[in-house]
Amino acid sequence: AGGGRIELCSYPEAHHSFDSIEPQTWLADAVRLGRKSITLAGDGRMFFTGSDGREHEVGEPGQRKASFEKASIRGAHIGGHWEARRRSFSDADGFWREHLLGDG
Repeated sequence: AGGGRIELCSYPEAHHSFDSIEPQTWLADAVRLGRKSITLAGDGRMFFTGSDGREHEVGEPGQRKASFEKASIRGAHIGGHWEARRRSFSDADGFWREHLLGDG
């Protein structure tokens, strides 16, 4: 794969579920993931690379739970952000019109 063109839209100040109509709230027990992501290897292993450079397996529920507890990454905001909601709906509409309907 390769050679595809992508366009990234970001919505500053918007949190998870920003397109919701529910008010923003804090979920103290949510697991907050940072910029590091999980790798799903070709052999099916799931892991993340820690700051120590080592791979840490997280393919099993117990492994994920242990990793989250060690990392102290609890708490996240969730809920609507009206401006981001409006922009994202407009952006999605423009995408559909340009790429699927040929209006662009």
